[in-house]
Amino acid sequence: LRKERDVRFWAWTAFLFFLLSLGPVLWIGGRANFTFKNLSVVFPMPFILASYIPFINSVRSTPRYAIMVVFALAILSAYGIHYIRTAYLSVRASNKLQIAILSVLSLWMGAEYFRPIPPLYTRDVVGEISEFYQVIQEDKSDCTVLEVPVYRLNWRTTYPQMVHHKPILGGHGERIPAKYQWDYFDRIPIIDALSFPGALIPNTDIESVRNRLSPTSDLIMSFFKIKYLVVHKDVLRRDPVANYHLEPEGLEKLDRFIREIVGARRIYEDEDISGYILDKKLPPWNNRLEINKDDKVVLTIAYPEPGKKP
Repeated sequence: LRKERDVRFWAWTAFLFFLLSLGPVLWIGGRANFTFKNLSVVFPMPFILASYIPFINSVRSTPRYAIMVVFALAILSAYGIHYIRTAYLSVRASNKLQIAILSVLSLWMGAEYFRPIPPLYTRDVVGEISEFYQVIQEDKSDCTVLEVPVYRLNWRTTYPQMVHHKPILGGHGERIPAKYQWDYFDRIPIIDALSFPGALIPNTDIESVRNRLSPTSDLIMSFFKIKYLVVHKDVLRRDPVANYHLEPEGLEKLDRFIREIVGARRIYEDEDISGYILDKKLPPWNNRLEINKDDKVVLTIAYPEPGKKP
């Protein structure tokens, strides 16, 4: 079997991508630095070279190479099963025994890949999620939840969505230029500060911007139908990225910003999150998104009554 060309090809493929999936340096037992005769040694891996090769360097994340490892191993497994069947079972076993052995192998592989789909709503799930999301779930109105900070993709915002089933602001779309996707939030007042609180909130003079931003805030909140805001204090305290990190005084200023500029009311607080509700009456605008010639996404407002000019 080792002499067959196809088998050797897939064996080398599995081995190569396995090395790439190990990352830039070798980790063993949670350690990347090893000491030999008082000398610290790090073992570099092929992933470092791959990061300099055009097109291949777009992979970026090492677990993506593991897909090819599993793919190659699956083909090698098929060759192995075929070899066992043709070299041994066809000669030494009856048809019933062959069927029994192949059925066991099939069930074994099927059990390995079987993953039941979890239900959207269980007591176990709710027990792991803040009680505030249950408050949002009980609200049957058409509204949006704004999680602070607004990440591109984060399980802390998408996982609770299994409970409240409301739209959330943010998200991530593959292969979409940043100027059409994430930079969009940078151009919107209020949302930009809540997207990158570590960069903007500490430098914001709330007293001086209150009168200027409060009317704009109502417009923005109405546009996105935002009714609930969730501030992840635990994330903001721990996040090492300056755009997101806030010290205790910064968290207090963020609380003032949401209450005084956005106009939301804090109705929930624990060690990890603060929950706000925007229950004041907002203008019932009809809204749409437009992209102008400069590739800038803007908000446009239209009066709901027919016959009136915007």
